[in-house]
Amino acid sequence: MPFRSGSELFRNPGLDLWLRRIILLLGLPLLFLPKFNIVEVAKDSAGLRIDDVILLLLVPLVALAVAIRRRPSISRAECAFVVMLAIFLVSNAFNIAVYGYSNPLYALRLAEYFLFYYIGGYCGPALGPLCYALVGLNGLVMVLQAFGVVGGFYSEGYGETATTRPIGLTGGPWEIGAVINIVFATLLYQGKRNHWLLFVQTLSLLLFYNARSPALIQLLTLAVFLFRRSRRKGVLVFRGAMVAVVGVAAVLLIPNKVTERSKYLFTVENVKLAQQIYERTELLPQFTSFESIGGGEETRDAESDRSWILRVTKWMYAYKQWATTPSAWVIGLGPGMWGPSLDGGWLRVLTETGVVGLAAFVLFFNTLCTTPLLRAVRFCLYLNMAFIDIYLSYKTMALVFLIAGATVGAARLAESERPPTARQPGVLGAAT
Repeated sequence: MPFRSGSELFRNPGLDLWLRRIILLLGLPLLFLPKFNIVEVAKDSAGLRIDDVILLLLVPLVALAVAIRRRPSISRAECAFVVMLAIFLVSNAFNIAVYGYSNPLYALRLAEYFLFYYIGGYCGPALGPLCYALVGLNGLVMVLQAFGVVGGFYSEGYGETATTRPIGLTGGPWEIGAVINIVFATLLYQGKRNHWLLFVQTLSLLLFYNARSPALIQLLTLAVFLFRRSRRKGVLVFRGAMVAVVGVAAVLLIPNKVTERSKYLFTVENVKLAQQIYERTELLPQFTSFESIGGGEETRDAESDRSWILRVTKWMYAYKQWATTPSAWVIGLGPGMWGPSLDGGWLRVLTETGVVGLAAFVLFFNTLCTTPLLRAVRFCLYLNMAFIDIYLSYKTMALVFLIAGATVGAARLAESERPPTARQPGVLGAAT
């Protein structure tokens, strides 16, 4: 089996047109389809969904596409994914055998999401319009939700109200923010000339529902983009610093909901409370849920941020459990250990899969994201993982993998259409 830099699936001229159309027809609507369970799974927000059924139908179609290739191959990204998934499942098996608890469904989620890598391989040039449609439709639904015209879709079903903040067609405010970040990064690096208008529109949506972290990530994504393309980087940094000072002053001085939500976030009291929570955290003989350990509310006072305390309570328990379990340093406590939400993606990967799993996770995404566009998407994903378990988010990861597949597919198609004399040599000197 030859080892190539990209999958043959994306450039095989013998692949039947009808097969491509069926895969796109079944796969792309899943990005817009609200998610809710048709079969509940105990102790999990994610049960069996209609998405799971459709993706199951797509598996043999993708397998058929692979089977009819003349020269089947596997890309480095696919190899890295298989290695990462294997490590995650080994962690599950080890913790089930030794401690009697682990949930392989959390590791297998990533395999389900990765199917969008192959779906994306067929949408290629349609990626831009697809991203515009995704942010446009979600934005429209968010506005309607804000005015109480429509509700939101949750794992439990349709709710007449979208909690206290608009969520679009996603499962919650944590997910819609990451989706907007990733769509913005994709369109930005596709070379769209109206990037300032795009930035204002998407940032307005984020501020519309009081998203703190996604709004900051949006600003950082634009700043990195402008820095990369600027020829006078020193001047850009100086001007950017001046604009940042004015912007921060405006945010602090002008009353707004984002500032109101964050007024107790950056305080010394929050740091002290984190230390107190860690010291008083007592590990349970068998962890069941974070509800059983309390939410840290008893330590909160008038100058502490509620969302910060809730997160820190979870983080301190997870870290303490991991730090006091020597085997977990290497292989982790098993994917799914912390249930639906730890509110910290990086800490979750470390504590659930260990140092080995964390290294495999980073290696996979470094292997997958080899273009400026994909590195920008990875940048948004990594930053969102600081406060959200975003790598387990269905809509977000489906979008990430679809963008990766579309980018690879478009590159392979463009390369195959170039004259042989114009193609660039590969790593071994052969044309790719």
